[in-house]
Amino acid sequence: MRAVTPPDSTQQPSPSEKVVHDLLDEWLAATLITSDQMDAIEAYHHTHHADDERSRGFHKMVGVASSLGAILVSAGLLLVIGSNWGSFSAPTKAFLAIAAFVLVEGAGYLIKFRTAYVRTGEAILFVGAAAYGGAVFLVAQAYNRPVDDPSLFLMWLIPILPLAYVVRSRLIAALAILVSYGTIAYRMADWIDGTGDGGFFAVTGTYLLLGAAIAGIGGAHRDVDRVRLLAPPWEWLGVAAVLIMLFATGFRGAYEGRGLSWLGEVSEGLVTLLIVSLMV
Repeated sequence: MRAVTPPDSTQQPSPSEKVVHDLLDEWLAATLITSDQMDAIEAYHHTHHADDERSRGFHKMVGVASSLGAILVSAGLLLVIGSNWGSFSAPTKAFLAIAAFVLVEGAGYLIKFRTAYVRTGEAILFVGAAAYGGAVFLVAQAYNRPVDDPSLFLMWLIPILPLAYVVRSRLIAALAILVSYGTIAYRMADWIDGTGDGGFFAVTGTYLLLGAAIAGIGGAHRDVDRVRLLAPPWEWLGVAAVLIMLFATGFRGAYEGRGLSWLGEVSEGLVTLLIVSLMV
C-alpha cells in the first residue's frame, strides 16, 4: 500500500483530503483503481477543493449573521406592532397576534425550505413561535385574564407543538416541551397551595414521572425516520427534568427543617446527581 504525498508537502492535508486519501487507498488495495489514477484524483481534489475548509468557516459566519439579521427583522416587526398596542381594541389585538404569527412562520417556512438559507429560516420560525407566546399573554391582559392562568400556556402550546413537526425544528420542539412544563407548574401551584411538605413531594414526583415519559417519547422518536430529527430535545429535556428533580430532593433540610448547613445540602444534591448521571 503506497503512501501518497500531498501536492504541497509544506502544508498539512485538510480533513477532506485525508478522507479522500483513505478512500482512494482502500480502492487501490482492492485493485479498483491504479496508482496513477489515485494520483490524478488526489491532484484534482486538491486543485478544485483546496479552499473548501477555509470557505466553510466563512459560510458559517454568513449563516450566523443572516440568522441574527432575521431575528432583528422579526423583532422589528413585533416592536412596530407593540408600539401601537395600546391603541388597538381587544379583538384587533387578537387578530394581530394570530396574523403576525402566521406571517412570520410563513416567511420562515419559505426561507427554510425554498432557499439555501436554512438557518435563517430556522431562526425566523423560532422567533415567531416564541413571540406568539408573548402575544397570547398580552391579548389575555386585554380581556382582563390573569397572566398566571394555565390555559394561556395551553393556547401557546397547542399551535407550536405540531408546528415543530411541520417545519422540523428542534428549537421549536424544545420550546414546546418547556411550555408544557410551565403549563403543569402553574396548574400544580393551585393544587398544592398550603399543602406543605406534601406539595414538594407532589411536584418532584410529578416532574420525575413527566421527565421520564418525555425522555421515553424521545427514544421512541428514534425508531421513526420521519421524526428522528426531533428526538434530542425530548431526550435531553426529559433527562434534565429528572436530574433536576433528583437534585432538588437532595436538599432535605429545605423542607424537613433538619437545619443542615448549606454546604451539606449542596453536597447531598451533588451526590444524588452524580449517581443518577452514572446510571443514565
